Amino acid sequence: MRRFLAAAFALALAPVAAFAQQPAAGETPPAITDRAEAEAFMGLFAGSWRADGNSRAALADPFEETRCNLTTIWDAATATLTNDGRCSTVRGRIDIDGSVTLLADLTLSGGFFSRFQNAELVNSTGQLYGDRFYVEATYLISQPNREPQNLTVQIWVSKPALQPDGRFAFGLIAQALDPATQQFVDVSNLVFVRSN
Repeated sequence: MRRFLAAAFALALAPVAAFAQQPAAGETPPAITDRAEAEAFMGLFAGSWRADGNSRAALADPFEETRCNLTTIWDAATATLTNDGRCSTVRGRIDIDGSVTLLADLTLSGGFFSRFQNAELVNSTGQLYGDRFYVEATYLISQPNREPQNLTVQIWVSKPALQPDGRFAFGLIAQALDPATQQFVDVSNLVFVRSN
């Protein structure tokens, strides 16, 4: 059985923090099984968002303070959530985009953030749970003078919700598969707050 990582998100005034927790052995959150509930869940992401947190470009790199702006559109006719935005660190800016489609069997396909430099999405799978969704995607990374390599990334995204401080927010934890250890390692921890 696939080992799932559950994400628990906490918001603080400053700095904003997100935390990942691993569930007890064999514990898997219950999946959403109602189409209307799944569509309503995905529709909560529509809008403009600003994020604070940390990320790193590669597993060997240190975490850097990260700020993002993201616009998300939910298209009910195609059951697709589309993202477009930009993140900034001290190293520079990167454009981000992606799309996740809710399939007929209520699984997810695509990538919440799909654009990586020199990368092509090979395959993906995902699932909606009561308070979060999960997408695992594999990319083929091409670099000059190197053999192409696969990169597997999993992203946990919490359901947008009103926080005690009055902000409407969601958390995101991205993890990449470390080829040396075959373990998933955090690469991004971000909290998105609705800005519109």
